Amino acid sequence: MARYAIVDTSTGNVINVVEYDADPGNPPPGFSDGVIAVQSDVADPTWHWDGAQLVPPAPPPPATWQLNQYVNGKSAAIAGYAVTIDGNEVTIPTSADILATINGMWLRLNRPNPPSSVTLQLDWTTVVTIPVDQFLDLASGIYDNSQAAIAKAKVAFAGITAGTITTYAQIDSIFAS
Repeated sequence: MARYAIVDTSTGNVINVVEYDADPGNPPPGFSDGVIAVQSDVADPTWHWDGAQLVPPAPPPPATWQLNQYVNGKSAAIAGYAVTIDGNEVTIPTSADILATINGMWLRLNRPNPPSSVTLQLDWTTVVTIPVDQFLDLASGIYDNSQAAIAKAKVAFAGITAGTITTYAQIDSIFAS
């Protein structure tokens, strides 16, 4: 037996799915002109006939929580700060730990007897020591980059809440600018 989608060609709607022992011909038995049988192992009444083939339904739009999660991922991805330290290109994540360390060190540099260098642990195995002037530039850059990412996230979250942002592509366009 073969599975067939029964299609109303005037609307393109799949009106039924049936099994036949052999090709039922067109129109299939029990149906009038304008109805065709199209062999398909997967089509169901949610599918549509475009005049040449059966087309599955469009996937549902992402849920609000999925859009918000996507924004957070995009924001985190651009919030990392690339810098050259000791001739090596390093991306410094803007995690809460790194930001807290930077803020604490910034405060320490404004106290008596500040250190001449700063040591940062960037991940489980990467520790770097940089001069204070490079740290100050780095801290400013990380802050500015982080604020830019947060500003883009704010725009995206507002659009999601208002219902004007409903796709990943719309979020991508915000973060592309």
